[in-house]
Amino acid sequence: MKKLFKPSSEFSKNSKIKSIDEYNNLYENSISDKKNFWNEKAERIDWIEKWDKSYDYDFVNGNIKWFENGKLNVSYNSTLLLLIR
Repeated sequence: MKKLFKPSSEFSKNSKIKSIDEYNNLYENSISDKKNFWNEKAERIDWIEKWDKSYDYDFVNGNIKWFENGKLNVSYNSTLLLLIR
């Protein structure tokens, strides 16, 4: 049995995702169109060099790679996040 706990209205008002329907939509997109979903998310940060491949995984051997050959500066992106808040 799945039990849902509703957040306070104050919390919901300040959240990026406003409803369970919006969350379910995002989740469905992340499953049905993985590549575009994660590419969109990655485009939200600045890259020094863009990746060649969004992801590659081999769960049997535990080999998982994200944004292969992409280069970024996490400190730069963190600083930008602080400046735009």
